[in-house]
Amino acid sequence: MARLDGFSEPNASLPLRFATYSGRQTSGLTLIIAGGLLVATANGSRSWVALVGSVAHVLGWAILPAPAWRRFWATGPGLLSVWLLLVGPQLAWLVSVPLALWYLVRRRPGWAYPTLLIPIAVGVIAIAVAGPFAARVPLLLLTFASAVGAAWLARVLAARTGASISGNTASDR
Repeated sequence: MARLDGFSEPNASLPLRFATYSGRQTSGLTLIIAGGLLVATANGSRSWVALVGSVAHVLGWAILPAPAWRRFWATGPGLLSVWLLLVGPQLAWLVSVPLALWYLVRRRPGWAYPTLLIPIAVGVIAIAVAGPFAARVPLLLLTFASAVGAAWLARVLAARTGASISGNTASDR
């Protein structure tokens, strides 16, 4: 079981068919992030990067240690949101969509979801300050960094109460 500071992740007690919990967690998260960044930084002359990123993003959601239905429902909206980031920096706040899906898959408590407002606010404020023609990649990285901070804050909040989202148990598959 994965324990940090006395807190056990709700998905850590799930029976896994392959690999270890920490291996799947690390690999899945790496593929989700790397795939999303590849898609978000693609352009017309490097469209193959978006394809590779899409495959990595979907594969990342597929191997996370979590109930299958949660991973399934996270895949489509997660991929759509990173593809929409290609529109421009004005949609940087969409980084909050994969974060919300991360909370769903990780079974975060419902009251941790307001932390989604952090990357939304950072994205909206950054585009208001920088303007609609701001450089896409730095603005996305700033918003992404705020999403990482929000994810850690949600984890800390979950650890303080020890409650999983909606009282789900390990049998929630």
